[in-house]
Amino acid sequence: MRKTSRVLVVMASTAALFGIGAGAASAEAVESSTPVWALPGVDIGPLAAPLATVPTEVLAPVYGVITAATG
Repeated sequence: MRKTSRVLVVMASTAALFGIGAGAASAEAVESSTPVWALPGVDIGPLAAPLATVPTEVLAPVYGVITAATG
């Protein structure tokens, strides 16, 4: 029984790893001119624009690992 549960845990972990990688989104920067409104009539888009690439830059190595692992 103990061996069976170990095998099932390994199989579930492997399936989860490859299942997550199969649906990974692209880590490419997307240029957008959509305004970001703080309040009606107050556009903070130019202030937030430098921060928009931070998630892409931070997650790019993770995307590379997932892409390499899933082929």
